[in-house]
Amino acid sequence: MTATPSGGFADEWIRPLLELADRDPSPAVRLAALAAAAHFPLGRRAWQQMIAPGWPLVTALPAGSPLRRQALAFAAGVPLRTVRDELRRMADDPDEADRDAIVAALEEAGDPSRLPALLARAENGDPELWRRLALAPLEETPLTPRDVMRHADGLDPDATFWLGLAVGRLGNFAVLEDALSPAAPLPTLFWGSPWTAYERIATLRPIPDRLRAALEHLLARLGGPETPLDHDHARALRLTVWAATGSANAEGSPLPPPRPFGPVVAPEPFRSDKPVARLLHEQLATARPTHDDGQIAWMIAGTPTADLIGEVVLLIRQAPEPAQLRLLDILAQSADVQAGCAPTPFRGVLAGGGTAPPLRHALIDDRTRSSARPPGPPVPPPPPASRPRGFGFEMPDVDIASASRSAPGSAPHVTLSEDRTRSTPLPSSPPPGRARSATIDTAPVAFPTTGRGAAPPAAAETDERHVRATILHEGKRRDTFVAGAANVIRCWIGLPEDDGAASSDAAIPTVPIPQKGLELTVELCWGDRRDSTTLLLPASRSARSGDCDLRLDVPADERYVSAEIMFRYRGRSFEVVRVEAAALAPGEAAGPRDALRIRTQLSRREVIAVDDAQPCNSTLVFGDGADPGDPPAANGKPSLRVFDGSGGRNYALKSPGKAIEALNTVLFSTEKSLVRRLAASPGKEEALDAGDEEVRILLRDMARFGAGLFNQLDQQGFADPGDRIQLLSLDPDVVLPLEFVHDRGYPVDAAHLCSGWQGALEANATVCPACGAAPLTADARRHAQTVCPLGFWSLRKVIERLNPDGAASTSAPMANRRSLPAIDSAVFASSNKVPEDERNATWEAIRARIASATLARHWDEWHDAVKRHPRLLIALPHHDEEPLEDFLEIGDESLGRDLARLGRGQIRPDYVNPDGREPGPILLLLGCRTGAESELGYVQLVREFQKLKTAIVLGTLAQILGRHAAPLARELVTQLLDVNDPDADFGTLMRRVRRRMLARGYLLALCLVALGDAEWRLTPPPRPATGTPSP
Repeated sequence: MTATPSGGFADEWIRPLLELADRDPSPAVRLAALAAAAHFPLGRRAWQQMIAPGWPLVTALPAGSPLRRQALAFAAGVPLRTVRDELRRMADDPDEADRDAIVAALEEAGDPSRLPALLARAENGDPELWRRLALAPLEETPLTPRDVMRHADGLDPDATFWLGLAVGRLGNFAVLEDALSPAAPLPTLFWGSPWTAYERIATLRPIPDRLRAALEHLLARLGGPETPLDHDHARALRLTVWAATGSANAEGSPLPPPRPFGPVVAPEPFRSDKPVARLLHEQLATARPTHDDGQIAWMIAGTPTADLIGEVVLLIRQAPEPAQLRLLDILAQSADVQAGCAPTPFRGVLAGGGTAPPLRHALIDDRTRSSARPPGPPVPPPPPASRPRGFGFEMPDVDIASASRSAPGSAPHVTLSEDRTRSTPLPSSPPPGRARSATIDTAPVAFPTTGRGAAPPAAAETDERHVRATILHEGKRRDTFVAGAANVIRCWIGLPEDDGAASSDAAIPTVPIPQKGLELTVELCWGDRRDSTTLLLPASRSARSGDCDLRLDVPADERYVSAEIMFRYRGRSFEVVRVEAAALAPGEAAGPRDALRIRTQLSRREVIAVDDAQPCNSTLVFGDGADPGDPPAANGKPSLRVFDGSGGRNYALKSPGKAIEALNTVLFSTEKSLVRRLAASPGKEEALDAGDEEVRILLRDMARFGAGLFNQLDQQGFADPGDRIQLLSLDPDVVLPLEFVHDRGYPVDAAHLCSGWQGALEANATVCPACGAAPLTADARRHAQTVCPLGFWSLRKVIERLNPDGAASTSAPMANRRSLPAIDSAVFASSNKVPEDERNATWEAIRARIASATLARHWDEWHDAVKRHPRLLIALPHHDEEPLEDFLEIGDESLGRDLARLGRGQIRPDYVNPDGREPGPILLLLGCRTGAESELGYVQLVREFQKLKTAIVLGTLAQILGRHAAPLARELVTQLLDVNDPDADFGTLMRRVRRRMLARGYLLALCLVALGDAEWRLTPPPRPATGTPSP
């Protein structure tokens, strides 16, 4: 809907917000105050008054800072021609540091000036860019459908859908009709919640009359002989028409007629007699509030607008910054309620979108008004009025019983004024059926949070919400599946209740969730059956998420169902559970052990802690999977499940343990030969010798092994999982060598490295300059004439290995702890089974590059060294075993077992990160090979170290010969210290390190794995000091 000054609103009502934006010392609060004001239906005068406090945020904040980028995005939504013209100029300025943020904001605002560049960029097929084009008022430009279509080759279904709406603005309706035809793949937009799709499409309003008429005509024909659509495509067409035209909500119910802006009485049960100040105070003071902030916005929206703004701002002026920002967000949401464009207050099955999309403002031509020009340099803000650090906020009108009730974790202590609690009655409130007048108390108050400079109170260790589920059959709830019928698994995240539904066996760890909630993709996998949808997890720890329904057809002869459900956030694994229950014939009585149960397989809430984390394309789960037909007690066959947003796909995959062992034998033999030849040729440049026959044969055989793995999957319809992958292995005794997978064909006997191998290894590209990325022909896949290095996934993809046992103990990046510190200290230890000359060369290389380096000759010296928290731990131990347990040995075995050996049972934080300091160190652990038939014990040891608050553990898929361990360690240290990109994530850096090491002739680089969060960044080290540090 287009905003116009409402008869129910006056511009002067936002004066308290403008004063806050002009005077508050915090730039974040000033910007939030302006953003809250923009949610009201402002007129020309109010928008112009926002320039004076707003534009200094753009001119004074540091270039590139997140807050300046937010301010620029906000400015793009200000409907003043002078502001828009200035942003257009900045968007075209190559020296503007935040040019990308301005461009994105102008495109999101549908600014016509960005259309040529946006069309050119949209050629890459990004659906988001085509959505922005559909938002723009193309009908007001000279563009024709042909102008747009020439940029639209090879689009996926989602991009094609948005293209159809874009050219529909220009009178071409055939593209949209084709995109929703039965022969077209269904856009992923419609795979999840209908409300999510509806709200995305509704942002297009207003649309041209001819597009409205065409959409209504398509809907009118639905169900006739000319449009025989299946259920999913018919649903997508209805949602598109309802959302774009505003003729109905996502359920098809007619929208209420437009009404003037003004107070809104919330539906039951969201009405309250409490004054605004008291409601807001209790919301912020309670650890587990009954309602989320969006529901509170509804509860206060019945207050007259001017009084509402004044009362909330009065509260804000006495609060510390975190509470100020939250209160301003609640006020903005309440403005949306009064405008009729807020989501309903109901959560779960009753949840839905607003009756109208967010306000879209017509551009105001203010170029003749000098007051509208962006002002000059800002005047420094005045100092804080009289808000001392750590002062308390004594809130009037507070229920003493609820305020003094003990609350765990983050519930702050609340103190009340004695005068008020003893003598002053609580103000009365009007009946809930009509709008309240404001109740403003100007008495001094003390806010129930810490001061601006103090650390926030510690959060509770665990959230009490669980994954919960029930089974639906023919609309009725039950706790077993019905064999031979369609079933629905209805799941949600919420507090356990005595309602007959199942709860998972582990609660959700507490993490700060954005106030607007967290949208999760939910995917089901059971054999070849799959489904996907979305749910919204509210920020409040007591609030229940919406329901998500996952369809599951159970065969008639099935007796047991064990389905995997993956919750993902921005493509990264958030929670993995297994839902299990008996499958009974219709009418069959359930036994005592048949009921639905939920087992947690992985919980990784830290994935939401980093806002700019790279989304993952897929999460892969390897381990025993229960397929249809397996009995309840069966462990299932090893399989690989791929979750990419469309529902889990299941692929049979044989355990590769024996093949890895055979391949390692060849690898170690070849490495041994190469190392000896290099030692016999001192001064020879370290580089991969592509003409060496041993090297050629080894790379050919590794590619054959990797192609065999790929072919197992490819024959089952496997699709490329993308360039960023998470891998969760549920079997502790098997390491899936995903890094070895080779997808560029099975090499012939005489295959050699491709002509582009050197360029491929030296660049950061994901496509070989010689081989390209075109799909292979059947002949090329059977008989590849060359071996392309980028066919190996370890050299082309970022693979993040998840540890299901130690997720809570692993050091993980956070929003305020994004980067690992520079490597300026280290401890080094080695087994004496590593040749002496190699040990000495490695130690000299380490201390030449790292000023504070320590040499540990046995485990006691190592134990003392890690007390100083070195950034890098380097161990080249000998791994062996005794009858009771295996151990790692450093130094000379003659030292005795107490000093030389560290048994598995002794692996404790004292040897890695004694007091659990964050972030943890990087551990380089290269165990020397023992010649044992199986090396799985070593792999398990590496995982044990990963749990001890390490940030990253670097190792190999198997152990290596002692003579090979030292050169590999030296090269790894060199590569880590040569990092010069502070913004690159560790997953990308490791891919780069593998390529560089292979280019230098280290074939073991293909086996190198990193355990830990791939989103860590590594701070480049300072310039080395002159001179050689003493040991």
